[in-house]
Amino acid sequence: AADGARWKLSQAGVVSVKQFGAKGDGVTDDTAAVQSACDAAGLLFVPAGTYLLSSRITVSDRPFMLYGGGKEVSVLLWSGIAGGFAFSDATGRESATRSPCTLRDLSIVTSQAGGGTALEFDYSADAPGSVYGDATTVTLNNVDIRGDDFYEVGATSYWTVNLHLIDAGGVSVDNARILGMQNGPSTTTGILIEGQQGYSIRYLLSKLHVQWVFWALKIVVPAAYTVEGVYLSQFEFVGVGYGVHVSGGMLHACEITTGHIDAENGCVVYEQNCYGSTALKLASCYLQLGNKRTGAYSSGAHISLPGVNHSTITGNYFLAAPAGSGVTHDGVLLKSTDYSVVDCNDFQNQNGAAIGFVTDGVHSDCVGSYAGLGNTFQGVTTELVNSNTITSAMLKRPKNFSSAWAPGTIAANSSATTLISLGGVLPGDPVQVSHTGMVASSCLISSYVTAPGQIEVIIFNNSGSPQAIGAGNAVGTVGGVV
Repeated sequence: AADGARWKLSQAGVVSVKQFGAKGDGVTDDTAAVQSACDAAGLLFVPAGTYLLSSRITVSDRPFMLYGGGKEVSVLLWSGIAGGFAFSDATGRESATRSPCTLRDLSIVTSQAGGGTALEFDYSADAPGSVYGDATTVTLNNVDIRGDDFYEVGATSYWTVNLHLIDAGGVSVDNARILGMQNGPSTTTGILIEGQQGYSIRYLLSKLHVQWVFWALKIVVPAAYTVEGVYLSQFEFVGVGYGVHVSGGMLHACEITTGHIDAENGCVVYEQNCYGSTALKLASCYLQLGNKRTGAYSSGAHISLPGVNHSTITGNYFLAAPAGSGVTHDGVLLKSTDYSVVDCNDFQNQNGAAIGFVTDGVHSDCVGSYAGLGNTFQGVTTELVNSNTITSAMLKRPKNFSSAWAPGTIAANSSATTLISLGGVLPGDPVQVSHTGMVASSCLISSYVTAPGQIEVIIFNNSGSPQAIGAGNAVGTVGGVV
């Protein structure tokens, strides 16, 4: 070792980067010492200090753990554009033989504007087509990833990609913070899950804080394979462009629970090429279309799902921009998405459609999907849009109406009609109606929705003589199964 220590004798205990000459004084370039330590040891400790690094640190093809004394005291600081830590593995022909890598209790920091990729874990050289996930590959715990001036006014330092997982699977990320730069470029990414050569399974992400990046969690799926099992819980994505963004291919079994997304462009968005994805569960989240990243609102939808079948969206709070913001915000858009449920959510300020059952422009209508009676709406322009020509089972919150109407005398075998305006109702919605002036009358009363927002009430005299209907109110309820 550079300091004369007999590091080989300490392998049963602690091997430190300082035993290879690293100073940790924030001034000395420790790149060579840290790289030498990583080459020599599989379990490596980073004592308290700031370790200045000028190029990427790499480890490959063997189990490895790098740990510090805490993310506030053990800091790896890169001063070059091509910085960060990269781990790759080409040894595992089956997932059980893949080399795991663990980082914990330290900070990964850059002093550059666009410092490259902070952490990269690349398993794409393993056997193409293998199903990855039944063994743990990557573990991150208690790690900060940020620019060195994040906490200062006018900060300019940030990583372009903070955490890049390539064909990883079997990933656990817990208690991590990713901090970008306010109003930074649209290339910045918090966590990038990318499939390239095979199926990728099991990503456990919890207690995350991601702030001021464009893509908080970006999932890119290879068209020939799938990503399966992304579980996100107890998280904060604040001041981002997109919260969760999926593209490229099919993602199956994505669960997003107990978290907060404040995004400018969309909270959870699947692109059209994800059609055929299944089983999104979104529950107990606060989802806001805000303006914290750039200071400006953008048009978009909280949730956009083209063909993401068997999905459940329940118990969430959706907050759109306030009136007068000059943008259009939709709530939940199910596009050709079948057998899915939207229920017990609270929608506020959406000036587009709070809930939309529409086609994606390519595939057929939604089938077997519904919006439940538990949804509530405040300051919403249109509660439910159903553009399907094939009727999908949709439940709506009942809407009551009462409208003054004096039908007068109705001739035998004739009828009287009136039109009532009621926002949010659609043709096909069932209507129950009565009239307070129909006392001991021999007439029949019926009603139906003739056009969006319009109800027609009809009183038909099926007796053999004229019938007088006094002044009163047409009273009823719209709602039920469409």
